[in-house]
Amino acid sequence: NIEDIELVTNPSAKYDPDGLSGIINIVLKKNKLKGINGSFSLTAGNNWKDNLNTQLSYKNEKWNIYGNYSFNYNNRNSVSNSLRESIFDSSTTILDQKSTGFRMRKTHMLKGGFDYSLNKNNTFSFGTTFNSNTQQHDDNLNYKDSIPYELIYNRERISTENRTGNSLDINIAYAKKFKKKGETLDFSFNNSESKGDEINTNNEHIWDKNY
Repeated sequence: NIEDIELVTNPSAKYDPDGLSGIINIVLKKNKLKGINGSFSLTAGNNWKDNLNTQLSYKNEKWNIYGNYSFNYNNRNSVSNSLRESIFDSSTTILDQKSTGFRMRKTHMLKGGFDYSLNKNNTFSFGTTFNSNTQQHDDNLNYKDSIPYELIYNRERISTENRTGNSLDINIAYAKKFKKKGETLDFSFNNSESKGDEINTNNEHIWDKNY
């Protein structure tokens, strides 16, 4: 599906050329399939690893309109235990640690846009992508410090982290082809905005043998 391979020795800002002396631009053949086309896929796995993706497009002589939505959900649980016995001279201490954890990540991605061909040499394009991301981390850690047959203290630490974020990208472009093969004039405008929130909570409780 490759139409042409170009070596660009003086790339424009469109290609973010900082520190580069040149790039290789691979030009793919355009999809000439006209009418309405779409696809849908859904996958599921262990530990709630789910993915959904759907896309729809419409193409005619002048217009190529497309849209895509994807969803990803993943969570996992963790459990760990450790027991450590320390002996100093005639004394013995025992540290018993137990921890549980939960991790969750959920993302939505919505993408849409169009290409409009004024004629075979001039094309105007618009595209936008919206992303939404949610993450949750929960950890519970319990320590028990004791000597044989007697608890010295019990400590529990509970931590929670919640993150949310959204981003929006917009691209507007114009491309003109000249008669000589490989000669094009490109204009592009890109704008990206993002915001997010993070909330962390930590609680610790300690009980000694006199509590």
